[in-house]
Amino acid sequence: MLRAFIEQDYICNWPGCNNNAVRHHLKMKYKNCHCLKHTLHKLSGRVNDKNYRRDYYREHMKAKCALSGKTWGEAYKDVIKIAANMGVQLTRRQAIVQTSRQFQVDHIDGNHYNNVPSNLQTVTPAAHKIKSELNGDFNGYRKY
Repeated sequence: MLRAFIEQDYICNWPGCNNNAVRHHLKMKYKNCHCLKHTLHKLSGRVNDKNYRRDYYREHMKAKCALSGKTWGEAYKDVIKIAANMGVQLTRRQAIVQTSRQFQVDHIDGNHYNNVPSNLQTVTPAAHKIKSELNGDFNGYRKY
């Protein structure tokens, strides 16, 4: 275990995780509620503190959108350009966080319970919306 983290006697609050939580002195909200793996995951900036279930599948993401062909590097340049046009100077971490939000993970067959990596693809939010509307993925009464 890393020296900055001290293991505790209670269980991690991450859904489905049964590891012991850790305590640390880093500048971060909710310091004592996750295990080492999920604490480092949150520190990476890939997880939104208020809604971390939204980013649950981020580990399966690829560097290119499967439908539009937009790459992570192009999205990074777009984020920097938009921030500069707004007169905002982003740190590297802020730019990476904003860029990672430019991609989502989509279930190819539309079944959100089928989490096999071959059923997951990386898409941009615009491509995800178009694909979901054309395939009827938004229909709650749809049978899988």
